[in-house]
Amino acid sequence: MSKKESPVKHEKLIILILFFSTGAVMAMRFGITNTFAYIGDIAITPVEMGLIMSVHAIAWAVSSLVLGSLADYLHKQKLFMVGCLFLSAVLSILVGYAPNIQTVLILRALIGIFQGPLLPLLQTTARKVSSPNHIGLNQGLLIAGTGLIGQSIPAAIIPGVAQTGPSAWRSPLIVIGIIGSVIALLLGLILKTNKLENPIEQKHEENNKISAKDIGELFKTRNFILGIIGAVGSIGFTLCLSTYAAAFLANETNASTGRLSLMIAASGIMGMLSNIVLPAISDRFGRKPSYMICSIGLLLSPLVLIVFKSNMNSSLPLILYCLSFLVGGCAMSLNTYVIVGESVSPMLITTAYSICLCAGEIIGGTIGPAVAGVVANKYGLTMALVFAMAFAGLCLLASVFMKETLKETATKEQEKDVVNE
Repeated sequence: MSKKESPVKHEKLIILILFFSTGAVMAMRFGITNTFAYIGDIAITPVEMGLIMSVHAIAWAVSSLVLGSLADYLHKQKLFMVGCLFLSAVLSILVGYAPNIQTVLILRALIGIFQGPLLPLLQTTARKVSSPNHIGLNQGLLIAGTGLIGQSIPAAIIPGVAQTGPSAWRSPLIVIGIIGSVIALLLGLILKTNKLENPIEQKHEENNKISAKDIGELFKTRNFILGIIGAVGSIGFTLCLSTYAAAFLANETNASTGRLSLMIAASGIMGMLSNIVLPAISDRFGRKPSYMICSIGLLLSPLVLIVFKSNMNSSLPLILYCLSFLVGGCAMSLNTYVIVGESVSPMLITTAYSICLCAGEIIGGTIGPAVAGVVANKYGLTMALVFAMAFAGLCLLASVFMKETLKETATKEQEKDVVNE
């Protein structure tokens, strides 16, 4: 197999279905947030809105570690991936028929349990099917799918449907669940007809069960430890900025409503492009420099808002804010999936991803925004953006001390080719 060949047939087709799968996962996770303002047939309070998201996040974090590691241990990654995606889609459909908020909360917790291992499993699959010079690009594409299909499209469509009646909020959730179940079935069908592992490698993995000692070895790997720090940083940055940026622009700057909407929308588009452009660049010029540049972009995003808060309607802050997202929007892709994936044993990739996500979701995604909110209540919303910068600083710290993995990966692939021949 040459360096540019994919290890499996139909690489592009599989990446495409994985792209839609990650999008479906995030649509099922965040789609309901677009209905909150229009729920009219059951009583719901702001506290319960928060609970709907937090019970899912906590279940997701714990499940990503438990089920992700279990999938690695049993060597049943495909079964867990397709099964969890299908079950979470069915549960999402049931949310559309929930008679009360208590049922919604229970279903959301169950969805979180089944969705927890999905991103690690989907990214592991993307790595397996990718040719060496497309790893960064393909794994970045999956993260781009979470933004485009998982958040941007639902945000554009769901409110218009949900506001048509007291119970109209249910229909979009049912449709998302149906689409998710169809994608799960297609994913299972495509993976059934494409072997992802070399038969020799697959037999070797099946004969070598993962032990506690193996997992302990992960924590002796420098890039893995730094990957955990980077995951906390990237998720914490994303949640803090997405939670408080709009409120900061509306309340503490002179930004018009139109400029506020433009900055939020444009930064989202730039973030999606970032997950395609910079990981692809890292395939050619190296992971470490690409990640360092990305981390600097993260730091600049909230700084632009703070520095230009009295002049937000000019072109310069808009341009700088978009550029910072174009450069910095791919931290999760590069840190957690590309670099960590190239730094650990293939048998432990899903486990490594899951540990990073668990730490990131709990510390960066749950504790971070909550603490930032408490501090912002006392000292102003600027402090929430400072928290976002602090999380970005963790990514920069991780990038500085990470070892380059691109050359090492290429060498391993060449050695594997020699063995297979």
